Amino acid sequence: MKHFTTTIMSAVVALGMLLLLFVVVLPSPVSAAVNCGDNVAILKEACQGDKNPIINLLVIFIKFMSVGVGLAVAGGIIWGGMLYGTARGNSGQTQKAVTVIVNSVVGLILYIFMFALLNFLIPGGVLS
Repeated sequence: MKHFTTTIMSAVVALGMLLLLFVVVLPSPVSAAVNCGDNVAILKEACQGDKNPIINLLVIFIKFMSVGVGLAVAGGIIWGGMLYGTARGNSGQTQKAVTVIVNSVVGLILYIFMFALLNFLIPGGVLS
C-alpha cells in the first residue's frame, strides 16, 4: 500500500509539473494575450471555435494529457512485460512486474473515468 501511495503522489507531482510547463513555458510572449471577441485568451488556439476560450484551453489541455497518459500507460505495460520476461522464476521480480502492469491499467481506467466525467460536464463534449 505504501508503494501504491508513493506511485500516486509521484504521478500527481509529475502531472502538476506538466501543467506548469503547459501553462507557463509553452505560451510565447508574443501571443500571451489574444482577443477572442469579448474575451481574452492565453493561447491563439483557444480562440478557435465558438466556445468559451477557457473551455477551449481545457480541451487543448485534455488532448495534451491524453497523449501523455497514453505514452505512460504504454511505457508501463512494456516495462512490466520486460520485467516479467526477465524474471526467470524470481517471484519478487514477477510480483513487481505484475504490480507495474496492474498500476498502469488502473491509471488508464481512472483517466478514462475522468475523461468521461469531463465529457459530461463540458457543454458539447470534450472532442467535439
